[in-house]
Amino acid sequence: MSVPYFYVIALVAALGETIPIVGPVIGGVTAVAVALTVSPKLALTVGAYFLVLHQLEANVLVPKIMEKRVGVSPVAVMTALLIGGALWGILGAILAIPTAAILSVIIEEIAVDQDVRLQRVK
Repeated sequence: MSVPYFYVIALVAALGETIPIVGPVIGGVTAVAVALTVSPKLALTVGAYFLVLHQLEANVLVPKIMEKRVGVSPVAVMTALLIGGALWGILGAILAIPTAAILSVIIEEIAVDQDVRLQRVK
């Protein structure tokens, strides 16, 4: 796209990916700001590209990857991120998925325990 300093922007975006929710936005804003020094049309193009990429990543890729890696459904991942981010901000978003996985295991163990108790009663 002919954006100057693309290696530096890529480094900022890569570091930003380590911070949930806010990090990718920082990378996108940096790319748009640098593109604005070239032309407003380029900045608009970069901004549109970033918006589509960010939405695809946040709403499709991350939940599917977390489902495979952590074993928590995509709906639970999105719900956990929304609740964690709303309650505790960035820290809540960082801790949301591990907390959802822990709660999933606890609920599963309780259900198994209840099932074992019901089988003993029969």
